[in-house]
Amino acid sequence: MILVQETTDWTTPNHTYILDDSRQYMHGYIKQGRADIEMFKTPIRFSTRGRSFHFIKKYNGMMQEDVKHIVSVQVEGSKGNKYNVILEDSKSSCDCTGFKYRGECKHIGLAREMLLYV
Repeated sequence: MILVQETTDWTTPNHTYILDDSRQYMHGYIKQGRADIEMFKTPIRFSTRGRSFHFIKKYNGMMQEDVKHIVSVQVEGSKGNKYNVILEDSKSSCDCTGFKYRGECKHIGLAREMLLYV
């Protein structure tokens, strides 16, 4: 199974999903801006058609305690672009070009500030 964050640009919030390797079934998800995971009793069909995703990591049957420190946040940049930030205890990531080239960006700091005031 894999842990992926949706990066589709639309009006609904993008969540983080636990999918099987074929990406056809969803086993659970983490709501955007939250840290708790919702697992389903049985996997449900999941369509990726017309949607984009950012691979986070392999999901090796981690329990709630293992993923409760992963938070997905969408941040608006200075020019109005929306970026998806994943905050973890040990590392964080952003889908902006600055993070891809430098391995750091201001959006991660903005996401951490947003969580302080929630």
